[in-house]
Amino acid sequence: MFEELPQRGMTAIRGLTGQNDMAWRPLQAQKNKRTAPTKGISPHEAQSLPTNHHHPRRSCAPRASPRSPARQGKRTSMKIMNSKLLKEFRRAGFCEWCNCYCLVREPHHLRTKGFGGGSTLDVRINLISLGGSKKLPDGRRRFFCRCHTSLQGDAHRAQEVLSIVALREKVRPEEITEVMDWLRRLIRPTETQLMRAMEELTPAGRVIALKELNEAGILT
Repeated sequence: MFEELPQRGMTAIRGLTGQNDMAWRPLQAQKNKRTAPTKGISPHEAQSLPTNHHHPRRSCAPRASPRSPARQGKRTSMKIMNSKLLKEFRRAGFCEWCNCYCLVREPHHLRTKGFGGGSTLDVRINLISLGGSKKLPDGRRRFFCRCHTSLQGDAHRAQEVLSIVALREKVRPEEITEVMDWLRRLIRPTETQLMRAMEELTPAGRVIALKELNEAGILT
């Protein structure tokens, strides 16, 4: 009833009815008892394929977003953004580094936004007001003093800048470091969690933290 036509790497079976009922079966797939998915072939050809297709099991659990901190292993640190405080540090006054009077000053963060994973801490113990620059009508910039430009990214003078801030706030430099490290460890806490976390601080550090959080409007 049937004649077998040997093909290159495949077996073809043609019926004697004259109809085009060719069914292709790869020899390698017969040995492994697996075939490629049936996408792109006719229903008649799909009937001749083995039925034991291998489909990977898919989990029904929701997947995390590619940018999710839990997926990337990163933590979202606490952010304190205080535009009112930054405006105060931009007012005309004396540069806190060179003591030169400047019509334009710029707030400089001791610990920048990218420090330790990227966070913004607009608190007094993390800010110092340095001389800035003003853009002139002809496009040039007038620098009242270049302290902000010279101190930007200068790690060797960081301890000196910290001492100036500590003297202004009438605290010790190690107390500022303690509170700043404590703020960096916080992960978007609630007000109740903040009060519990303050037990980690020393009494002096607790006073500084309460003052900064109250000014930022985080604690009521």
